[in-house]
Amino acid sequence: MSKKNKDIEVRVEEKTELVAGNKIEIMELFVGKKAIGKVIPEEKGFSVQFPDGKSNHVKNVDEGFEALIAFWNLND
Repeated sequence: MSKKNKDIEVRVEEKTELVAGNKIEIMELFVGKKAIGKVIPEEKGFSVQFPDGKSNHVKNVDEGFEALIAFWNLND
C-alpha cells in the first residue's frame, strides 16, 4: 500500500536586516510556519544560514533554496 503525498506550503519572505552596520535585503525560507533558513546576498554570490547556526556559500539564490530544503529534508 502506498502513501499519498501531502501538500507542503513553502514560501519566501523578503526582509531588511541590519548586517555589519548595513541594511541588506535577505530572503527567509519557510516550510509551513517554521523558518528553515536565510539566503543573504554578498559581493560574490550568496550566503546560506541554516537553523543550526552553520552557513554555506552558494553561487545563486536557487542553489541556496535547494541547500536549505535538502537540510530540512535530512534533519526534520
